[in-house]
Amino acid sequence: MNSTLVQITNVQKLPRWQGICDRCDISVINGHIDQWKEIVAGFMKTNYLPAYAQRLSENLLSGNTRFGLSFDELIRRLIPSLPRMQKADLAEATCCLSFEQLFGLTVPYYKWANKSHIEMPERGIDVLAFRFGENHSEDIAYPTEVKWRKDTVSLLGIIKNEDNGVISTLSNLNDLKFCDELNLLLKRIETDPQKSQLYLRIFDFFDRFTSNPKQICNATFFLVDSEVELDKCIKALKPLTNLQRELKSYNHVIDNLEPVTKDVFEVINA
Repeated sequence: MNSTLVQITNVQKLPRWQGICDRCDISVINGHIDQWKEIVAGFMKTNYLPAYAQRLSENLLSGNTRFGLSFDELIRRLIPSLPRMQKADLAEATCCLSFEQLFGLTVPYYKWANKSHIEMPERGIDVLAFRFGENHSEDIAYPTEVKWRKDTVSLLGIIKNEDNGVISTLSNLNDLKFCDELNLLLKRIETDPQKSQLYLRIFDFFDRFTSNPKQICNATFFLVDSEVELDKCIKALKPLTNLQRELKSYNHVIDNLEPVTKDVFEVINA
């Protein structure tokens, strides 16, 4: 875990909040937002370069490519310029970073960093995370919907949207659709030798004959401005309590979220 991130971050856990979900509210300790931006920007900049191209950093001995680009300039060409996509990428990256370094979860594949087109979102569940226990039967999967929002009305709108809202997406994520998500994830990581053990643990989720079938929990991760009325928005998730899966809600609160987002991308592009 990143000890600095743990030290500058507050996590408030509210088990079975309002009978709706296990809730975790995350915030940056006063005076440490610049450190937070540096950590997040460093994580994003490192991972925007696709894993298969990491060797470029070792092979570009002259400091530039045949296209006249330095290594840093090459990375910048993989970073979105549209504010809408920057917000989406920041939210998903913050989710992955928080899951891995604050909550001990594993995210095998960063969708936001491996898009087929940098200015377009990838289809499917936003983040697929796992908690791997000492015993394989204790493993838990967390299909997670991630949203960046700076006001209450906008967050409520995307929660309730009938076509592609949070409630709609998670309500329709039945076992077969989750099977598709697992299949796609396995395809994405199957050739990575560093993830061979993860591959086997994830593959085990297909086995219905195990004595203790592995658990699947729906999750939300909201990166929001401090002005957002989180209580009201999380209460709007109540329809998800009708599903068989448990619900986890993670909420990262940032003062002045929009300028902070711009600052993060300025650090990435520096």
